[in-house]
Amino acid sequence: MFLYAAPAILISGYASPVGNRPLALQWLSLMDPARYMLLISRGMVLENLPLSVALQQSWPMAFIGFGLLGIAGLFVRRAL
Repeated sequence: MFLYAAPAILISGYASPVGNRPLALQWLSLMDPARYMLLISRGMVLENLPLSVALQQSWPMAFIGFGLLGIAGLFVRRAL
């Protein structure tokens, strides 16, 4: 977990904005669900984020979740 969580939090934009990072890390952060959750939670608490914008930011999290669920299912099926 430490090998995933620490880099995921660092590239999510929690410590510094994603736009200040090199282009390769900006592209890599698009695959990090923590980035989208951070945008939604920060926007709702601090910036009065409209629901439509929150839904636009939540579909990538759903896409990543369904993709990882499919991959995990394949690993479990192979192990059984």
